[in-house]
Amino acid sequence: MLYESYLIQLKRLIEWKIIEINQIEEKLNEKRKEFVEASKDRKVMDRLKEKKYFEYMKDIDKKLQSILDEIAIVKFYKENCKNNIEKMAK
Repeated sequence: MLYESYLIQLKRLIEWKIIEINQIEEKLNEKRKEFVEASKDRKVMDRLKEKKYFEYMKDIDKKLQSILDEIAIVKFYKENCKNNIEKMAK
């Protein structure tokens, strides 16, 4: 009788543990889904940051090229003016 009571109690305990395990697995699956979504969101944000960075660098390159063009123009006119002055002086 005592042994049977122990077995019944043990069986109930096992059933409760199985229920607990199932609940924990459900929570785990929910957390996995949340993690996957967060991971996707992070990848999207990283791509956006990367895109913005490349746009920024492209803008910087354009500005730098504009400055270099201006320097070249100024140098060209400076040399031409110098040459013209030398020709007039002769």
